[in-house]
Amino acid sequence: GTSSSNTTDEWIELYNPTNAPVDLSGWRLRSYQYNSTTKDSVLNLDIALSGTISVNSGSGDPNDMSGFFLIERRQEAVNDITGDLIYGGSKYLSNSGEILLLCSSYNIDLNNCSINTKNQVVDYVNASLSSTGTIKPWPAGSTSNYGSMERKNLISDEETNYFTHTGASPRWGKDASGNNIKGTPKHSNW
Repeated sequence: GTSSSNTTDEWIELYNPTNAPVDLSGWRLRSYQYNSTTKDSVLNLDIALSGTISVNSGSGDPNDMSGFFLIERRQEAVNDITGDLIYGGSKYLSNSGEILLLCSSYNIDLNNCSINTKNQVVDYVNASLSSTGTIKPWPAGSTSNYGSMERKNLISDEETNYFTHTGASPRWGKDASGNNIKGTPKHSNW
């Protein structure tokens, strides 16, 4: 997600679909940018993760944020919901598209957390290329209306697997300027 207050105020949400807590010690979230000139992907973000993603209680209570883990570039990205991890720094996700990899400590130990082994990692989001090689940067999400990109399900990473939060209810969180975010950080997708 991104905000209308500051386009580099980004946030990424992880969700635990299992019935056991997930310890993120030693895990990494990596992003790769596609270089159209060299036709290869270059490592951009390499975020060391820590903490635990709890089990979702399934209570339905709007104040219950269990099962979700919020990663923010800076705390103000989602100003009124405390992030679980702030990655900071001068780098941020490119609007021209990136591939994100979620890698466990097991992947890291085997040295297979790279663009070449994305099918073997915990999860990935292909926000750069379609299966045909056509550039489809962030197949959902919008820089014009600042709607976040949300995943429909875990079946594939094709562009049809994502949708843009339009600003309709439900929406959660406020940006650094106090505007409502067009997204659902630490809550189920709309």
